[in-house]
Amino acid sequence: MEKTTIKLRPLGRSSLDVAPICLGGNVFGWTIDEQMSFRLLDAWVDAGMNFVDTADVYSRWVPGHAGGESETIIGKWLKQSGKRDRIILATKVGTAEADLVIGCDPIVAANKATLAVMREGRTYVALNTHATPTAAFVADPDWQFPSANCEAAVAAAAGPDHIGKLDADVLAVQLLGDSIYTNPLLLGYAWQQGRVPLSHAALMRAIELNAVQVDNNKTAFEWGRRAVSDPNGVRALVKTGQVIELVKRSVNLEDMIAKRVEFLTGYQNAAYAARYKAFVDKVRSAEAEVAFSRSMTRPDASRPSTKLTEAVARYLFKLMAYKDEYEVARLHADPKFLAKVAGQFEGEMGKDYQLAYHLAPPAIAKKNAKGELQKQRFGPWMLTAFRVLARLKGLRGTPLDPFGRTDERREERALVQEYRDSIEEVLRALGPANGGLAAEIARVPEMIRGYGHVKARHLAAARPKWDALMAEWRAGPLALAAQARQLGYHVTLAAPASDLTNTPDADALIDGFALGRLR
Repeated sequence: MEKTTIKLRPLGRSSLDVAPICLGGNVFGWTIDEQMSFRLLDAWVDAGMNFVDTADVYSRWVPGHAGGESETIIGKWLKQSGKRDRIILATKVGTAEADLVIGCDPIVAANKATLAVMREGRTYVALNTHATPTAAFVADPDWQFPSANCEAAVAAAAGPDHIGKLDADVLAVQLLGDSIYTNPLLLGYAWQQGRVPLSHAALMRAIELNAVQVDNNKTAFEWGRRAVSDPNGVRALVKTGQVIELVKRSVNLEDMIAKRVEFLTGYQNAAYAARYKAFVDKVRSAEAEVAFSRSMTRPDASRPSTKLTEAVARYLFKLMAYKDEYEVARLHADPKFLAKVAGQFEGEMGKDYQLAYHLAPPAIAKKNAKGELQKQRFGPWMLTAFRVLARLKGLRGTPLDPFGRTDERREERALVQEYRDSIEEVLRALGPANGGLAAEIARVPEMIRGYGHVKARHLAAARPKWDALMAEWRAGPLALAAQARQLGYHVTLAAPASDLTNTPDADALIDGFALGRLR
């Protein structure tokens, strides 16, 4: 009889090829004994099959069994037959049965499926705390990395004393040049704490048999061990930082403004940054005039509100620092950025590796069917062009600016002025009770994200909200009074306090009298 050849197929996105049928091993040690299990496994492999299923809970449901009988029998057969290289084992951990979880990704470690295998007091979790942006960040620009939530969920499932936290990505990149070594590093971290019941020699042999980056994987394992035995020494060898990082918002107003002034100075010049600073200071002074109003500073009138100033500081900066051709060039040619890139690769840039750039210059880029600019690839020579263009940033917005005449650049400059005009209008009628609405208006640019056609789409979505908020502002009593004064009318708002307290803007009117803003 002619022997049938089994055609193997890829297992998901892995590099493994498996038979189309998997042999279930739950019967080993349950309905069939060890001898029959051996015979069945031999026949399975000899027939060209290579896929076998098992689990540590097989066959715990049988009276007198502790679980793990299937894995034990398969292990004995592998040792006796010498056929380890001819099978792919698919194993799994039962609910609340894990002794060790190596959490290379905190979000994955905190999902329901992973938490389900943990048991408080039994499971130890070696958790990588590194914040890596996920696909959710692309779909939701407001997404924030839930690091605290992930750690709290894992600690609740395994117990606060059964979790070891380590930023393994930073160690792998700084010590070995690539985050791909995060996994063996965390394995070494767990092994050093006695959480992996295998000998050092067995693990090193497994790395050798895998035959992929053997020396680096062994080194990563040893660095993980050292992170346990000498954590201070390891921390002293690395500097936290990466090319892509999730930036935390500054909570200190002075620092926030100072950083933006420094950035705008580099973006354009000191005069440009000074215009930003002067406008923010103007808003801050206006907001301080109502600092001690009971409406705007509840519950503690001794600590004045700075919500409007913070919003203007953030979003005027965002509009003024629009990313045009000069800014793209400046950022790519920045020596600090190039140093970070170089730190990700071995060898010398230009000799051992090259950089390519994908750009959509409005003057030469092709458009798709929707009229949107499409990126194209530019070679390493573009870095030289970037360095030249970065020095020409002084042309930005001047009659000599070759890029300033495009519709996109004209609109970006107009947005800055439109935003300033809106805030100026807000300041003329700013009162104790309308500070929240004022801050909401100031935060509208948060909706305007992206570049090119993406930014245009977000701007179109933001405009209705911007218009609605300004209409609401203009309909308020303080705004109406301010407009009347501009027309030369003498305005006095008079009404018994008992009547005013029944109106939505009662606080605005009462506090207006108290501060003497309406005369």
